[in-house]
Amino acid sequence: MTTTRTRLSLHGRPRGFTLIEMLVVVAIMAILVGLAGVPASADSGAAGLDLAEVQLKDAFITAQTLAYSLGVPHGVVFDPSTERFAVVAQDGEAASDPLTHGDYMVDFTRVEQPKGVTVESATFGATGHAGIFDGQGVPVTGGSITLKKAGITRTLVLDPATGKLLAQ
Repeated sequence: MTTTRTRLSLHGRPRGFTLIEMLVVVAIMAILVGLAGVPASADSGAAGLDLAEVQLKDAFITAQTLAYSLGVPHGVVFDPSTERFAVVAQDGEAASDPLTHGDYMVDFTRVEQPKGVTVESATFGATGHAGIFDGQGVPVTGGSITLKKAGITRTLVLDPATGKLLAQ
C-alpha cells in the first residue's frame, strides 16, 4: 500500500502555493526571459541589415522574374529620402507583392520592417535610383545599394551580367 503525502492546512484541506512562492517563480522566469533576449539585442544592427538584405534580394528576384515572365521591363526603385523601395512595372505602377497581394513596397521606417535601416545610397548609372530589368530579365545596368544601421554599413552590388544582388 502506497501513501501519498499532501500538505494539509490547519483545517485538514490540501493547501496551495503561497503568494511569496508564486512571486519567486515569476521573478525567476522574468530573469530567464531577460537573459534570453540579450544576445538578440546585442547584435540588432547586423540582424537588421541581414533582414534588409534578404528583402532587397527578394525584391530584385521578383522584379527580374516579372520582367522575364511578362516580357515587360520591371525594376526596383529606391527613394533614399524616405527609406523606401518598391518593385515597379515599366509604367511606374507598383507590382503586386506575392505574399500580401498589395503594392510591393518596403518602408524601413515602419515597425514590422527592419526599423532603423537607412538607404545611404542607391546608384544604377543611367537609371539613377532604379535597378531595371529589360523584357528578357536582363539588367539594363549594374549598380549598388548601401545600407546602414547602428553604425554598420553594408553595400550590395547588382551584377550587370546575371542580375544577382551580391554583398560586398
